[in-house]
Amino acid sequence: MTKRNQNETKGLSVDARGIDMDQTPFQNRSQPSFGLVNAPTLLKEIWIDEASRPSLRWLRAMQAKRIFPFVRIGRKIFFSVEEVRRAIDAQFKVESQG
Repeated sequence: MTKRNQNETKGLSVDARGIDMDQTPFQNRSQPSFGLVNAPTLLKEIWIDEASRPSLRWLRAMQAKRIFPFVRIGRKIFFSVEEVRRAIDAQFKVESQG
């Protein structure tokens, strides 16, 4: 019995890569993202709602001002999602006066 057949007997749907198809698309969004991602992926990870997502040009401006930390490997630019979230909190968070 293959791995796929074993999982189907348990009531789970699994695609060819072994990804559970019974999960909703944003079910894992509460888990922290580790590793490095490119700029479009960073925007998608931090701003899930596409309507409220800032532009790639805005992100590049924040990168040029050194507000968001990034890693350059050759000509490629990568970001850590968690580090950028911390930078957003430090730079743009407004505290209440209460």
